[in-house]
Amino acid sequence: MNAYNVKAIQFYNFKSDSLKPVLNEIFKKHSKIYKVYYIEDMSVQSNSITMKQAKSVISFRIILKERMDAKELENNLNKVYLSSIDKIISDIENNFQFFDFKSLQEEFLVQEKAIEKKSAAREENWKSKSIETAYDNLINSQFFREYPPTRPECNETKEICLEKFASYYGFIYQILENNSEFYLSNENFGALSEDSKSIIEIYNDFYTNRNLFDIDKMKFINVNQYLNKNKTDINNKKIEFLSKKYDEFKKTEFYSEYILNISCRDYNTGCFKQTSELFGKILYQHQLESRNPFEVELIEPRKPIDGYILKDAPIVLGLTTILTYIFFVLTNKFFRRTKK
Repeated sequence: MNAYNVKAIQFYNFKSDSLKPVLNEIFKKHSKIYKVYYIEDMSVQSNSITMKQAKSVISFRIILKERMDAKELENNLNKVYLSSIDKIISDIENNFQFFDFKSLQEEFLVQEKAIEKKSAAREENWKSKSIETAYDNLINSQFFREYPPTRPECNETKEICLEKFASYYGFIYQILENNSEFYLSNENFGALSEDSKSIIEIYNDFYTNRNLFDIDKMKFINVNQYLNKNKTDINNKKIEFLSKKYDEFKKTEFYSEYILNISCRDYNTGCFKQTSELFGKILYQHQLESRNPFEVELIEPRKPIDGYILKDAPIVLGLTTILTYIFFVLTNKFFRRTKK
């Protein structure tokens, strides 16, 4: 029989849990030569007695009927075992984009911000054109010519000028609604009475043309309000996005090969997140384990000189002495009888 000491660092008992299938895989390829193997003195030790630790040291002895080179056995062990570990790592990394919940959320936010940015730019452009149109409609109207502002000159932007004119006409319109003759007769608004129109007539003119100066009625879209409005249904968009990603994940070969007990039939935020976290944990554990190969050492048979002189010699010497003594006694008795 040939004995080999095997030792390795392991994480999460991966090696001790998979040792038998690994050895079966190795010796299955050499079944004609290595028909029988034994495992002896299995030991798993960690640095703590009271606390369960992820890291431990596994050691055991393999007994083979036929001799195999220790390095060959070591290479076979690591090839079979580590190739399985590496496959899982590779499969998870290559499919990470399908189930990594955190990355998918970030992808959604980036996509949503890009959409919002384009939408905001379109709305800002629409607002700018709307302001220009509203300004032109006001200053070119019969109403503006009939009721010009006390200071019709404006050297600011069209948006600022429109706000000034709208504020001016809006203030007068509020006074008209309150039917305040005192303010209407004031010199600041003298121009309103030059055509000798009554307050009712003037009020009707303002009421009829209020769409020219009522900013609220113009329905300008404030970009920030637009973005805030879109944020109200962002959660629904997010669920729709993640649900679509989960459907794509279920169609992958990876999903069918590594289906987990917690995998959801239909999209569920909590379940998808849990699946993502579990695969992330499995990846981390296997990455730790991949750095720790087996080490194999052949246990050399005892040398005759060592075994005979140091250990077996006293036993043989004792047996020889006893047998010599018995032979001497029997011979002595025989000679005594002969003499008689």
